[in-house]
Amino acid sequence: MPGAPLNSFHPIIILNGFDHKIHGLLKKTIEALLTFRIHPRRLELNKKEKIRDQNNIEKVQPYYRAMQYTEMILTDIAWSPSEIINSIQDIDVDSYRDVMNKFWSHLHMESLMYGNIDKSMAQNLVRELEKPFLSNRNFRPVSLQEMIRIREVEINDGENLVYEKTTAFHNNSAVVFNLQCGIQNTKDNMVVSLFNEIIEESCFNVLRTQVKAV
Repeated sequence: MPGAPLNSFHPIIILNGFDHKIHGLLKKTIEALLTFRIHPRRLELNKKEKIRDQNNIEKVQPYYRAMQYTEMILTDIAWSPSEIINSIQDIDVDSYRDVMNKFWSHLHMESLMYGNIDKSMAQNLVRELEKPFLSNRNFRPVSLQEMIRIREVEINDGENLVYEKTTAFHNNSAVVFNLQCGIQNTKDNMVVSLFNEIIEESCFNVLRTQVKAV
């Protein structure tokens, strides 16, 4: 199931199912991706759909739109609907093929496997994933120095910033309250994640059942 974070180009492939079928599923998935060829008409339909979605972006629920604005304001790899629309206009089959050929010949992979899989099986799956790329003479792994890291705008200590946006499509509202915790590291990320788990239920209960409309 390919996916990616909003506005960024970090494709994710998620495979799940019976452990004795995963190897074959992974192989077929990679083969399909590397041999995929898009039809010009399909590309144009996808472009129109993407442009329509961006033009209608203000109609989505305020909560999702607030999260999108937060990302556009605080991260350096995020684009507005108008920027996306302007960029997509000139995409044709040739430019699509050129980008994808470059992407498949120059990338960095990371894998996470869990479940009914031992170390040997995990290593075999990784080799299966890498094989089509390493056998390509034009393939070169992306070095750590070349990788694009998502950076955020730093909010200074004691600084309070507010960004407000109104919409004519919804009567309800949403607020994203963002607290920065400094430079990321594994331990702090886990502490914040655990804190989120602890307060989530009580916050949901208060906001949904106890807070009265003003």
